Amino acid sequence: MLRIVARYALYGFLFAYCAFAADHFDRNAVDQNVYEQFDQNALKHGAKPLGGFEQGAYQHDSFFPTAYNQTRHFDIDFIQKPIILWKFATHSAIEAAPVLDKENNIYIGNMSGNFYAITHDGALRWKRHLIGQINGSATVHNNGNIYLGCGSVFFAFDTNGSILWKYPAFARFSAAAAISKEGDIYIAAQDGRVGKLDSSGGKQWILMLKVPFRADPVIRKDGVVIVANEKGKVRFISKDGEILRKIDLSEQIDSSPLIADDQSVYITSKDGSIYKIDENGTREWKFTTKKEITEAPIFGRNGEILFGSWDDHFYALESNGTLLWKTRLENYMSFVTGAALSDRNGNIIFPARNGKIYMLDKNGNKIWDIKISSSLYSSPAISEDGRIYIGTPEGNLVCIGESNDTIRNH
Repeated sequence: MLRIVARYALYGFLFAYCAFAADHFDRNAVDQNVYEQFDQNALKHGAKPLGGFEQGAYQHDSFFPTAYNQTRHFDIDFIQKPIILWKFATHSAIEAAPVLDKENNIYIGNMSGNFYAITHDGALRWKRHLIGQINGSATVHNNGNIYLGCGSVFFAFDTNGSILWKYPAFARFSAAAAISKEGDIYIAAQDGRVGKLDSSGGKQWILMLKVPFRADPVIRKDGVVIVANEKGKVRFISKDGEILRKIDLSEQIDSSPLIADDQSVYITSKDGSIYKIDENGTREWKFTTKKEITEAPIFGRNGEILFGSWDDHFYALESNGTLLWKTRLENYMSFVTGAALSDRNGNIIFPARNGKIYMLDKNGNKIWDIKISSSLYSSPAISEDGRIYIGTPEGNLVCIGESNDTIRNH
């Protein structure tokens, strides 16, 4: 998840002690019918349309289970002629990515601690005011429960917005949680703690790693939890809380690792590099851009590694680290500030600092861009009909689509 230091200077600090949050979920085997409908070459390289536990996305039966910890590759066609369909005003900056449930309801929080459930057409379902800033995305269980960290508390809500339970924490929570197929919740906090909770919010274990975490933890199919912190330290942790591997990279890591089918991991860093680490924790290769990278990479249609840099370029690499192509966006403030999405045709969409969302084809050629804000820091989400949702620093949740609907300000 994007964590830009300048952003905090912009927003200011609201510190109401600190908190964790957690959720994702998946207790079921991946639906094989889904895979049979999807490009087999992409599957071979780890690109799955609905995620799946093996890929680090823990809720296979929701179209968009979470903004992070997944391949972010979708078996749909992206829109070709984008327009803004509607805006929902929350009146406070949004830095967390929106998430959707199976009914295409959107969940989003802002920096004033307001948490919203919004319909597919931009109407308010419910709103809850919490204490503290909402820095991380919510996550949605396949039973409809929603999980979110705000301030110093981790909340579980039902579909109507009622609080089911709370877990008090004592450090600010900026990363989304990861949930195993057994239902265990893994959290990482700003005070350097990594923890495991049970499905009712009970503490199982806590490790103190001393350095703050902004990147979401992810879980491999063998149950190993991978975390990366602001000092570039990557740790492989067993489900029992034992540190299995220690890898030290050279610079701050703000984004979640991406897990491939062979259990290798791709990690971006603020030194402008992307690293590939094998399942045993050995660094296989490093590819360096001219400026920092603050967002997670994604898999493309054929297993290529896709990511953007602050050098105003978007990159595609082969799995061995060889450059396939790079595309320069624009000359000013066009560096990539959110994780990308890819569709079944290999098209890619992503946000940039200049307030635009871009779409490139599989070869890196620009298809379109659309200006939606003065700047963008959040990652986008997408629904099954191809609508794109993203939060803005002005506090709007913006929906982009292809119809001629009138813009509605809520």
